[in-house]
Amino acid sequence: MFQKILVPLDGSELAERALPLATALAAQGGGSLMLLRVPIFDLQESLLPAVTEHYDARWREYTAEDAVRAAAAYLDRLATNLREEGIVVYTRVVEGDPAGIIVDMAQTENIDLIVMSPRGIAGLTRWVFGSVTERVLRHAPCPVLVSRAQDAGIQRIFITLDGSTVAEQALSPGLALADLLHAPVTLLRVEPPVAHNVVEEMVIELALADDDAVEQLTDAALANAALYLNEIAARHEQPGRTPQKSLLLGAAAERILQTAAEVPESLIVMASHGRTGVQRWVYGSVTEKVMRGTEASLLIIRSPSAGQPTP
Repeated sequence: MFQKILVPLDGSELAERALPLATALAAQGGGSLMLLRVPIFDLQESLLPAVTEHYDARWREYTAEDAVRAAAAYLDRLATNLREEGIVVYTRVVEGDPAGIIVDMAQTENIDLIVMSPRGIAGLTRWVFGSVTERVLRHAPCPVLVSRAQDAGIQRIFITLDGSTVAEQALSPGLALADLLHAPVTLLRVEPPVAHNVVEEMVIELALADDDAVEQLTDAALANAALYLNEIAARHEQPGRTPQKSLLLGAAAERILQTAAEVPESLIVMASHGRTGVQRWVYGSVTEKVMRGTEASLLIIRSPSAGQPTP
């Protein structure tokens, strides 16, 4: 499933932390890596004002051609090491806006997966949430894996579900990732309190209801959710893969964060939006809260129904 993997890099050790996981996926799946670098010279005015203010002399002497040559040499060094491990590697140096280039290259090169670090450019830019990584997550035509793993080891993969067909789009890539990494899988569903459930776009108001009514509705919702998880798990069970199931009650983002935090080197898989159908899935959503709050790696699958806005 992940035959062509794009790894955006900027020359920093932080960005290179995406490489072990990307390399493992390529090796296990017989795929290839495409290493991409946008020369830092082109980020001078847009992303590095603080740096250039203090290094004007350096930037006057450092031409765009120098930046391209340095970027190509950097990628060549990485590619040589990876090829010695038997990985098929391609390199690209492209000038311009980093997020736009990453998304465009994923589209034109038919990339199956983007693997990137949550931070880059030596920590000088806010790659996550408001910058490059956020824009890639919002607009990429393929799944995006934000790797926080120290190496290629993932101890458990949590695939988050909410009963919607949109959320189920996380299943195929999440399970494929688990198979390649030989990682155990937990299907995770968090059922919100009954008073917060949305039925036919109407919020159920239970402020005046008695406790027994609330308890009965909660039990019914949990029973339906359990049946759903059992069905999904049975459908995707196969030799060597028996998904576990976890059904929790509470606020979705908080329970997802809590559950993943209990397992070191875990990975959370989420579709871009679930039952609410929210198009603006980053800000004010469960996905946003998980992205901002987790120390786990994260695989985001953007729903096709969200369209293809320009990054």
